[in-house]
Amino acid sequence: MQADQSLPFRKTAKNLVFGEGSLNPKIYILGEAPGRTEDETGQPFVGRSGKFLRELITSIGFDPLKDVYITSVVRFRPPENKTPTPKQVAAYEKYINLELQIIKPKLIVTVGGVSLKKFSREPITKIHAKPMQVSWLGARFTLVPMFHPAAALRNPAIKRAMIRDFQKLKALVK
Repeated sequence: MQADQSLPFRKTAKNLVFGEGSLNPKIYILGEAPGRTEDETGQPFVGRSGKFLRELITSIGFDPLKDVYITSVVRFRPPENKTPTPKQVAAYEKYINLELQIIKPKLIVTVGGVSLKKFSREPITKIHAKPMQVSWLGARFTLVPMFHPAAALRNPAIKRAMIRDFQKLKALVK
């Protein structure tokens, strides 16, 4: 199956980076866009920040492939790892919406501000780890915004907050 040729970054990326994990997940994780390692492998969250994210998932007793579904709002790597614009993110929205309708997650964790903007305009710094009820396409679910693992790797304070936030997430899932 060939990817939609109209999608942003299609011509500059090596691989379409879809999602991976359980189709009946305890947690649906929605990130921003693939990085270099993800573009090379075609797998989501497998670079440095992905390794940290998977460590966080494991630290709360979940298997990243059996208990979680991981994906991004943009499925091709933006050149030079630039932050996708709202218009570029919107080009992928129909695919994310279909995925949400198929998987029907009860709990969605957005990592970073770009994926959070799909559901809320609040800044991540104000609402990280604060569960909220969201209606989207006729479905209701709990949304938990989290910092992006790449930000955590650059900033020790964000890393500590993210580790604490994942512990809160563990209690929420149970």
